[in-house]
Amino acid sequence: MQTLWLDIRHAMRIMRQSRGITAVAVLSLALAIGVNASVFSLLNAVVLRPLPAPRPDQFVAVETIRPNSTEGPLAFPAFERLVSRQSVFSSVVGYWGDGIFSVEANGTLTRSDIWAVTASFYTELGVRPFAGRLLTDADVRLDSRSPEMVAVLGYGIWQREFGGDRGVIGTRISVEGHPFTVIGIAPQGFTGIGVTSEPDVTIPLTAAPLLMPGASDRFTAPASRWVSVLGRLKNDVSLSDARAQLTVLWNTIRDETVPPGATGKDRDDFLATRLQLSSAASGKEWFLRSRFTTPLYIVLGVGGLILLIACVNLASLTLSRAAARAHEVSIRVAIGASRSRIARQMITEGLVVSVLAAAAGLVLASWSSRALATMMTSDYLVPVALDVSPDVRVLAFTIVSPSPLACS
Repeated sequence: MQTLWLDIRHAMRIMRQSRGITAVAVLSLALAIGVNASVFSLLNAVVLRPLPAPRPDQFVAVETIRPNSTEGPLAFPAFERLVSRQSVFSSVVGYWGDGIFSVEANGTLTRSDIWAVTASFYTELGVRPFAGRLLTDADVRLDSRSPEMVAVLGYGIWQREFGGDRGVIGTRISVEGHPFTVIGIAPQGFTGIGVTSEPDVTIPLTAAPLLMPGASDRFTAPASRWVSVLGRLKNDVSLSDARAQLTVLWNTIRDETVPPGATGKDRDDFLATRLQLSSAASGKEWFLRSRFTTPLYIVLGVGGLILLIACVNLASLTLSRAAARAHEVSIRVAIGASRSRIARQMITEGLVVSVLAAAAGLVLASWSSRALATMMTSDYLVPVALDVSPDVRVLAFTIVSPSPLACS
């Protein structure tokens, strides 16, 4: 350890003697690292970061796929049967929304992000209310077609429209002309099962049809798919086990819910609907992921090339400086320094430059990733809360990718 400290002190002394070369090396490498780290921070926030919930790896998205169609939600009759008959999930979350609707709150009409959910939406995500209470099973009874007209406000809309007044609990707001009583306030930063925005208002899942055209048919129409499903696997059940068991169950549910009067191609297409299960450990984020995941990977690849070029330039600078220091190295060899000792000193000098560049690059990435996130979400109608702060994954990426250490 003492020898390492001596090597570091000597490296710092050499860097002070060649400030120009050191500044060029650190700056070029810091810019390359900053580009890569900022793009990876966005990719991490949008795609990779797990839900801030207990055991997010147990979450599974349940979707249906029709012929010549993409995956989609379940119809309410199928959802009811799935919840009551399945044996692979310890809990099932049903939700609808992330849609923009008119909300009259505190005398002001706004356009807000509305979610309709089951009570398990909050319990499975490990959320506690900031004030008041959240939805309970008594508020969301799947067997009732008369929904409880209660609502939970998001922290953001509570601050914007009510000035942080806790007295809002017990008052009424109007969603698309339907009155709801406020029963609680969600905690700050709660983004549901997405990663971008806080739900402004959350209502019972059974109240969702009130906001849709043809509300009276939404509970009974087997072809009206509007309930998205998230399940938590039991501890002793794997994803492949769940797929096998639910496929059998789905065949029965599908046959039971064929739309009355469906004939010909419509009936065949309905009976060809299959169930798809996929990991939802990082939540569900439809718009942002479909729009930016591929571009972010492409930009990350370009950033890798930039970093590689910066590493090559740094290697060239290191070699040229080593040639200039040939006399110094010869003297050290003459007085008894071993080749391994000299090599270790050179490596230490490269590592010091790399560490300084990495620190500067991460500072740059922290600022630039926020600016990029703001640009990416500038067309959102609701405030976006995309967390792009560096975490362990970002730090690990900076070290093990074609990184500053590889340049040394």
